[in-house]
Amino acid sequence: MFPLRVVRRRLAQLLRNYNLLKRLVLIGGIFMLSSYSIYHLYWGPGYMSYVHGNIWAKCMIPQVNPFDKEIMKFYWKPDPIVCSKETDLVYFDYNATLHINKTRTRGKIVTCNYQEIKRHKDDKTLELGNEVWFNNSVIVKTDFVNVNCFINKKKIYSRLHLQVYRSDKTVKTKKNGGKNYNILMFGLDSVSRLAAIRELPKTLKYLETNLSGYVLKGYTKVADTTLPNLAPVMTGHYAFTKEFPVIPNLPYDNHPFIWRNFSALGAATFFSEDWPRLCTYNLETSGGGGFSNPPTNHYMRPFYLAINEMKLFEAPLADVLQFFEDKNFKLRDNSYLCYGDNPMHVLAIEYLKRFLIAYRHDFKFAKVWNNKLSHNYVNFIKLADDDLLDLLIFMKTEGFLDDSFLFFMSDHGSRVDKIRNTPIGRLEERLPLMSVVIPEHIKQKYPNLHENLETNIDRLTSPFDIHKTMVDILNENFQPKEVGQPYPRGISLFRPIPEDRSCANAGIDEHNCVCYSSEKVETKMPVIQKLTSFVISHINEQLPKDICADLKLKKILAAKRVHTHLTYDQQTQNKKPLLYFFYKPKDDTRERYLLVLQLSPSDGVFEATVEHQNEKDFNILGDISRTNRYGNQSLCIHDMHLRHYCYCK
Repeated sequence: MFPLRVVRRRLAQLLRNYNLLKRLVLIGGIFMLSSYSIYHLYWGPGYMSYVHGNIWAKCMIPQVNPFDKEIMKFYWKPDPIVCSKETDLVYFDYNATLHINKTRTRGKIVTCNYQEIKRHKDDKTLELGNEVWFNNSVIVKTDFVNVNCFINKKKIYSRLHLQVYRSDKTVKTKKNGGKNYNILMFGLDSVSRLAAIRELPKTLKYLETNLSGYVLKGYTKVADTTLPNLAPVMTGHYAFTKEFPVIPNLPYDNHPFIWRNFSALGAATFFSEDWPRLCTYNLETSGGGGFSNPPTNHYMRPFYLAINEMKLFEAPLADVLQFFEDKNFKLRDNSYLCYGDNPMHVLAIEYLKRFLIAYRHDFKFAKVWNNKLSHNYVNFIKLADDDLLDLLIFMKTEGFLDDSFLFFMSDHGSRVDKIRNTPIGRLEERLPLMSVVIPEHIKQKYPNLHENLETNIDRLTSPFDIHKTMVDILNENFQPKEVGQPYPRGISLFRPIPEDRSCANAGIDEHNCVCYSSEKVETKMPVIQKLTSFVISHINEQLPKDICADLKLKKILAAKRVHTHLTYDQQTQNKKPLLYFFYKPKDDTRERYLLVLQLSPSDGVFEATVEHQNEKDFNILGDISRTNRYGNQSLCIHDMHLRHYCYCK
């Protein structure tokens, strides 16, 4: 949301520059923006603050149903993003050459010019280079240009274009003489792991199945917003502390971002973040200092700033119109999530692809962060599923993951107030998406990495651990190594995360900790008997009757009641003024139990977490895991998931 003073200043500037008709339209825009801002500042419900009762307790990772009915009522499927049907009149190839699209000109004589888009002094201002005229293909030695085309001096086309221009000065000589493994980071703002299961099913399936990625179930945020959750990832430090000071309007150039370590070893570096007003290091609430100098060799902020400059009239209203689009009420045919004939998120993907191609055989570090789709609205992210899947397929088929570690991730879950005021939403908001893909040959050479990552999927992890992992990648530190005591705040994912790790050990405070704990209960309790029958029936329903035996209860080995430890904290409540007296926190009335069952005839031992609210409303949370070996018992079945359960007849 725009601060009101920014809105007034921007629109006042526009009013001075436009004629009467456009002024009337802008006055209407001011009314819309004001109404939109007042709604979000004073009328929308504030989130209910919860804290954890014991951050020193051994962590039990929450098992949650991603399709819980409390959450699903906020989700719906928006129409696909529809962009302009007017395709590009000019285009870049992969050799720094700008071409005129002859199929668009239809034999007419078209003359064009381009102007380089430059940072003026810092992250806030731009300048355009001199006009360079062309009517045939031309070599362009910069990443971003503004192109205008004319027929008989009449402008027929104006659009920004991007490429990745590889200068000979970009990649320096490697200093350490090692293999130099690349790091590729792709981030989506405000996406929990559970939201990714719902909204990005194709992408997540490919990530886990085709790329053998490790999706961390216990990855927990350490702060409320993006900057303090990404600062530990990128630097290993807490933001807004002496470790990572945030001083208003002071640039971040001197902070120890991991890309600087890569650059020092000769890597080509890349950083893209859309929606310039909400960028991590430029937002006023995050200090707003940005960078005095480009932080990486290829930096996409000037391109996004230029979009706003070129669409001066429309940019201030875009948030409001996107708000209406989220309600499926559209004021025009084309989506406000577009630029030209492409969705905005596709532009970021295209820039990353061009970077990878330009530096195919070179040492590199890349970070992409997308805000526009998912920051404010939970339903738009599903519209990117096919495009994200296409990116992952491109990375794999083109060999870019052969020597690269991929982090596909988020900073926190949805912070939309209505969602995070539900019991499940309170957990989701604290459990962002984090997944890791490692090169197959590294996995073969160092099997300890695979074993530890598999283990760590179900362990408590934090942004500090991701930084330690990237340091290990940089230093090629893949040898087996145990974690000593006292446990450090950050532990590389290549080490076995201790099972008894607590939130306090991991640097997670009581406002962000969501670890469960448990206490033993009597196995003869009626509720335990009912839940046991439900679990066994659930397993048997999945098994093919012709080849697998029905499983029956042999013994209940253990039963535990699971506690969330989250309690309402009225002292730090963040309610909106007008509704302060009308909103009350929604209590979690469901009960959860962890069951350990031995079943016959296989003698298999299974663990399941089951949730219930009444005698009929039972749910299995997460997977039912088998904790003992099954050997040759399931040779008759090929489904890897069902092999854990099947006892062949």
